Amino acid sequence: MINDSSLQGVAPRRRIEGILFDVGGVLVTDMIDKKIRDLAARHSVPLDRMLRTRWELRVEADRGHVSDPGFWQQVLQEVGVAAGPADLEIESYMHAIEGTLDIVRELKEIGLKLGILSNDSVEMGATGDGCLVLMTLRCRHHFVGSRDDKTEQGSMCWPAGV
Repeated sequence: MINDSSLQGVAPRRRIEGILFDVGGVLVTDMIDKKIRDLAARHSVPLDRMLRTRWELRVEADRGHVSDPGFWQQVLQEVGVAAGPADLEIESYMHAIEGTLDIVRELKEIGLKLGILSNDSVEMGATGDGCLVLMTLRCRHHFVGSRDDKTEQGSMCWPAGV
């Protein structure tokens, strides 16, 4: 159980008012490696070629300039494959990391403001009801009142007033 006393000593002179979470590897499993392997196998493309193409194209997606479907379409197009609808979906690859929702609930219960900070795609940086991560975690209500700020580094999703 997280409570005010468990946070003592973290910031001795200032009370913690909010926490920002990264997305991949923190709130949800980092799905990109699994998806790239699945696509390589499905389309008989050498994995090393898919991985190289992924890294070449990922910068714009990490800046929030490319949607997830757009990214996967670009990767497949670059290796000579016409993407179909099944190639573009990501929801089946996203899973909440065990214990994440419990931590989010406990932090919200003690009154902390919660937000997302990520260098990921447009969908990962979306806020409110449109945030794919929050829909996956089924915890949109813990992150209400958010706004978008686009930066050159990615997307930030903060609760209002932070």
